[in-house]
Amino acid sequence: AIPRIASLTSQVSDDVSECIVRSLVAMGTHPLTANELIVRSDGPIKFGDNVQGSAWLHNCLQSTNTDLCRTSTSLLCTLHTTLSTMAVQKSDPESEKQCEALTTVITDECNSAFLASKYSAKDPEPSSATLSLLSQLEALSSQMSPSLAQTLIIKHKGTHTDGLSFSDVLINVLSVHRNAHVRLVVSAVVSRVLGSLSEEYQLILKQALLRVVVQGLDAKGDIVAQTRALSVINVMFVASLVLGIWLLDTEGVFGKVLDCYEQQKVEEEKTSEESDADDLRVALLCGVSEALSHYASNKSKCIQLLKNGVTQLHELYMHEVPEVSVRALVGLSRVMSAASLLGEAKELTSEMSVSRLYEAAATLVKENGGDEKMGLGETRRWAIECLAVQSINADVKDLICADKTILKFLMDEMHATRDLGVGVGLASMVQNITCSTRKKHLTDEQKELQSLNEFAKDTIEREQANDSAERIEARVAVLTEADLLPALVQLASTSESSLTITESIARVLVTVAAQKSARGRMVASGAHNTLLRCHRLLGVGMQMESEKISAQDARVDTSTPTVAEMVTSASAARAESYAEARDEAAQGLARIAITQDPNISFPGQKCYELIRPLMGLLGSLSELKVFEGLLALTNLSSMGEQVQTVILKEGGLDELVRLQLDDNELIQRSATECLCNMLQHDEVFDEYAYTEGSRFGDLRLWTLLCGSEEEACVMAASGGIAQLTRSPFVCDAL
Repeated sequence: AIPRIASLTSQVSDDVSECIVRSLVAMGTHPLTANELIVRSDGPIKFGDNVQGSAWLHNCLQSTNTDLCRTSTSLLCTLHTTLSTMAVQKSDPESEKQCEALTTVITDECNSAFLASKYSAKDPEPSSATLSLLSQLEALSSQMSPSLAQTLIIKHKGTHTDGLSFSDVLINVLSVHRNAHVRLVVSAVVSRVLGSLSEEYQLILKQALLRVVVQGLDAKGDIVAQTRALSVINVMFVASLVLGIWLLDTEGVFGKVLDCYEQQKVEEEKTSEESDADDLRVALLCGVSEALSHYASNKSKCIQLLKNGVTQLHELYMHEVPEVSVRALVGLSRVMSAASLLGEAKELTSEMSVSRLYEAAATLVKENGGDEKMGLGETRRWAIECLAVQSINADVKDLICADKTILKFLMDEMHATRDLGVGVGLASMVQNITCSTRKKHLTDEQKELQSLNEFAKDTIEREQANDSAERIEARVAVLTEADLLPALVQLASTSESSLTITESIARVLVTVAAQKSARGRMVASGAHNTLLRCHRLLGVGMQMESEKISAQDARVDTSTPTVAEMVTSASAARAESYAEARDEAAQGLARIAITQDPNISFPGQKCYELIRPLMGLLGSLSELKVFEGLLALTNLSSMGEQVQTVILKEGGLDELVRLQLDDNELIQRSATECLCNMLQHDEVFDEYAYTEGSRFGDLRLWTLLCGSEEEACVMAASGGIAQLTRSPFVCDAL
């Protein structure tokens, strides 16, 4: 079949070529066929002695059809993964040589796409060459294996005359393309690479990036080189906050960034050059503002910025160009938030007060809310990020809820955005406003330190007063009236790939479900189905993080335990957060199922999907969650025999019997009520009604519950016994 497939490649369209490539990807997953595709000179890839591969493959990789380009890159990644595995398992030098050839092709093709794209880098719309480059990078970011990451980033250089390695290509892409999407794709590639490399090779990559950054920042008077270095720093911050902080903290880079700003400030005061030079200066100032703002993401670094950097941030915030000002505003907001919590707010001027910073962010949002140009779009994204940071403060939460213009903008943006970065900002903002954030569990020592800090104590007491249950309920009511629920449903549907957004939306919907008056609106808007989907996605996220931990443990050498500990710790923290949010999502679903008719809220297949989340609540350590789960199951079990059958398959009978013996009378009562409904199922009835049934002896427990001091429990137990008296064996036993 291989030569016959090759004969088709000279006469087909892009669509047919994509079908051929997909079939080759499937063949490439098996060692034998992967090897054949590489060594056969009459095949469609035609590696053989020609390391560059076939002309058809080159055309596919450089195609203006992004799907074909992405699939072709996936083919090379699949072949590399298969052959590298065979090289390790069988110690096959030939497979290792083939992997080297594949790495060469990947590097050369990315080089070619970059060289073609840089000539149109100043065009407002990405060129076809740029789209091809992005498609290749996206495919690499999703399919990067540890062996490919190591050979691409560290060891390998392509056959081009410039001798660029893959890491050089990434850095050059950042220096030429300032498009936000390009930077996002590059950051995804770097993030994937970092997760695949061992500690030794991570250090090599860090040192390579550090050399580029230091050389660029030290190039006095060379705005292009300095802007390139700042772009590398900021993309590394997006890829990994730890990596970005490491770059700024090493070899005096933080001071060099501030020096770049001071130099440009002097230049601006001296001369006013042509528009091209002005554009370069703006790009450099945007880079400085963005780097300082990212640096302020770490609370400990905010203290450093208070001592050295907050003045520069304030000057950048006062800059006349909105793109520069808004980035600095985010940094100032982060510093202000950390300073308030740490009792350092007295060092800030009145111009940096919470209300003044909020007014500035709100103004930027209102002025740029309806403009879709690239620059103003960037300004809008950063303004949303600024509001998300400021919304931690209780006063800002009330200001946002009182501003109808801002609320309308936020809801419209949730409906319209396809940008995951904007989606994270919007979701976290609503999460802050509704106080749906993850609750921190303080140790006794932390509580004692908190009480000793007088300023922090006053701040906490004021925050608790402003975030009381009544205030939260009022904010939820305002947001619900502003059509928050349909907006969240839309945002969730367009952001399923982001577990961060999914987790935030789930927590917000749980908070809304806590208000009985809002549950009807949740059903009407479809928010209850969104919450059910969030529960499922968070479960997938937990499994993914567990697999990452297992893969890291298997891959990392015991001689470098710090890498394993770092990856395992981060994955374990995310898994714990997802598990907690998933548990809360199940509780929110239970609350809806308690007060709303399940025949209307969860018709058809939905009611069966709801059973597993509710069953999960029965094992919770929270008595409230167990109680609400039982009430919801009682409602569901009244829907008929099919629902009762699913409850039985999920182990519901054993759980309900166990909870009948609980010390909590409310849990005991609700478990008995649910079992009373379940007795209508023939299988459950037989377990209790006949002497050979496994639950026949539990009649004594039901009789004992008839003597309970709680009337509702007596009614449920006596109702169950009344049903069982259809059996003569039960009558004799009674």
